[in-house]
Amino acid sequence: MHPRRRAGADSTPAGEAPAKVELLTIDEAIGRNLDALYATARMLTGTPAAAEDLVQETALAAFRAWGSLRQPGAVKTWLFRILYRAHLNHRRREKRRPALADLDIDELLDHPILGWEPELPLPEADLSEEIAEALAALPDGFRETVWLIDVEELTIAEAAEVMDVPPGTVASRVYRARRMLRETLSKKPRGGAP
Repeated sequence: MHPRRRAGADSTPAGEAPAKVELLTIDEAIGRNLDALYATARMLTGTPAAAEDLVQETALAAFRAWGSLRQPGAVKTWLFRILYRAHLNHRRREKRRPALADLDIDELLDHPILGWEPELPLPEADLSEEIAEALAALPDGFRETVWLIDVEELTIAEAAEVMDVPPGTVASRVYRARRMLRETLSKKPRGGAP
């Protein structure tokens, strides 16, 4: 169990009534999870603009499907599932899209509209550069799994639901991803030495 995860969060002790689930509006649900959704989208897409688009698409899909939410206590998992599926759909579409050719990229990048960036600070996951690089080097399924479990603090069952894979697969991936991270980080020199 993750050290910051609440003990007993997944089950109710015998003889006790289940905890009352707080009912949220869609605005509250997205607002409470917005930073986590953006950080996860940033990890999945690799760029701030793509992450913003993915979060926006997730919020829109959540607004449309709010009435279909069956377990109000599982809002975070439900939102991550929407985000992850939207990401997978984007990847599938990109694979089918023909590559663009004959573009003068320097001319496009010099255009004044493309140089504009928002002035609001965007939330970033609180990871050291060394850990972020090691995480980025993991294969896709492993990176996403360790992110959902160790950074977003989902349970194995919740991550399995988000990724639509069996819980055993998630447990195996997180174990192997942590081992790969340890190996990568142990090879890096400490204290700024080259």
